[in-house]
Amino acid sequence: PRVAPLVVKFPETKISWVRIDVSRLSTRAWDEQPILQLSEILVFSGQDNVALRGHVTVSSEDDTAESRNSRYLVDGFTPYLMDAQQGQQSIAFISGFGVDAPQNLIIDLGSEYPIDRIHLHSVDLSDTVPQALPSDYAFPIELLVEGANTPDFSDKVHLVQCQKKSRYDTGTIVMRRFPKTRCRYVRLAATELYRYQRFGKWGGNIGFAEIEIFSNGQNVALGKGTKASFAPASRDRSLATLTDGNNLYGKILPIKNWLEQLALRHDLETFRPFVTKELNARYTKQSENLKRLIWLATFLAFAVIVSVLIGKNLRERAVEKTREQIAADLHDELGANVHSIGLLSDLAQVADSPEKHKKLMVRLRAITERTGKAAKHCSNLLESDGLFHDLEQDMRRTSERITVDLEHRIDFQGEEFLKELKPRRRIGLFLFYKECLTNIVLHSDATQVNTRLRADRRYVTLTISDNGRGLPELGGDGVPPSLSRRARLLGALVSARVTHAGGTEVELKLNCGGSRILKFLRWGKR
Repeated sequence: PRVAPLVVKFPETKISWVRIDVSRLSTRAWDEQPILQLSEILVFSGQDNVALRGHVTVSSEDDTAESRNSRYLVDGFTPYLMDAQQGQQSIAFISGFGVDAPQNLIIDLGSEYPIDRIHLHSVDLSDTVPQALPSDYAFPIELLVEGANTPDFSDKVHLVQCQKKSRYDTGTIVMRRFPKTRCRYVRLAATELYRYQRFGKWGGNIGFAEIEIFSNGQNVALGKGTKASFAPASRDRSLATLTDGNNLYGKILPIKNWLEQLALRHDLETFRPFVTKELNARYTKQSENLKRLIWLATFLAFAVIVSVLIGKNLRERAVEKTREQIAADLHDELGANVHSIGLLSDLAQVADSPEKHKKLMVRLRAITERTGKAAKHCSNLLESDGLFHDLEQDMRRTSERITVDLEHRIDFQGEEFLKELKPRRRIGLFLFYKECLTNIVLHSDATQVNTRLRADRRYVTLTISDNGRGLPELGGDGVPPSLSRRARLLGALVSARVTHAGGTEVELKLNCGGSRILKFLRWGKR
């Protein structure tokens, strides 16, 4: 069962006859009797239906109904409306009610063409299927088509005559073929008009949705001028609509292309349930995969949380181990220094000359100062609320000690936010700054150092610049490994660049909020 034409394609072949053999019949739904019933047979050579109004013989037919005569197999009338659904809508041209016969329509093709076929599209009565009225509305009962090469038709040639003996002689498209004739002008002479009753009176009219005239398979009437010997039914029904290539539904397609598209649409609609079934199966499988993915994501989130907790525990152990190491260093450093002080004191007591006594006292003073500094430094490392509680003061003191021979400017903004940092971050930020100053003193040959620290609730930005010789070991652009390592442990972003003056500028950006996981991910992208 089909609701569209069946298209059978085969290689191009030269033939004179076409025979259709039926080996198995379908059955009628209401009595299950076998039957072969076709509405139209079209045989195409290029875009031309060469079977149009040809001779037909059948092995048997139903003689009880005029509408089932075999001659209608090739009359050119198809049971479909040409609803291309593309292009502009065009309203059919119809004359006013009460026009007297005969009436003429003349189409000027612009130049001579060898024409051999004409298509007359019936008036579109509505956009519903089936239409409310028969498709012969406004189609002349008798129509004569003539051709000529002069405007007055003094050299007219008879092309074809259309007679409507019953409603079966018309359809949505009336197609007629005739011997190839060279013409410029084509006249449609309605010798007997369509007649109907309106408001109790009988009258006639004439109208078409489109007129197509073909030369070698091409519609040469498209866009050409048309003249009529009668007035239209209304202003919106222009003569230009007769040759604009559109009907009520849009663009008029070549008959062959139209039938192929109808057949393709039917095949796609037939195949659509299988596609829907396959899509539903894949959607079901996708839903199952999505559930598995959700469980996997939950497991991964749990694993990440466990990993973070384990990492935190490991870091705490590392900090504790570091403190133990610092305590050991403090013990060894102070023990050795105290022992040295004792020995020097003993030697000073037995010194036999003022010069030797003075030298011992100088050494004793140096060891005492070093011991005090070491004790203070180690004590601050052990007690994080000591050195790193007032980070600004400790950074200033460290910069004065390390850059004693350099011109150093230091600027702080947002000191109150630095005190909100966790001790571990304060330690990391201080060590990063100390490492930067050490690198400048040891490697840059700089005479000036600038430090800028900006802090707010979200970020801490530390910038250290100098007027040294840049970063030649890294090709002029890069971050020293020691700074990269400390920034990575801190969970911050670090960058370095060579300034216009030739020095180096290092910038550290620490995110005060958010999870450490995001910071490590951002660091990995960096």
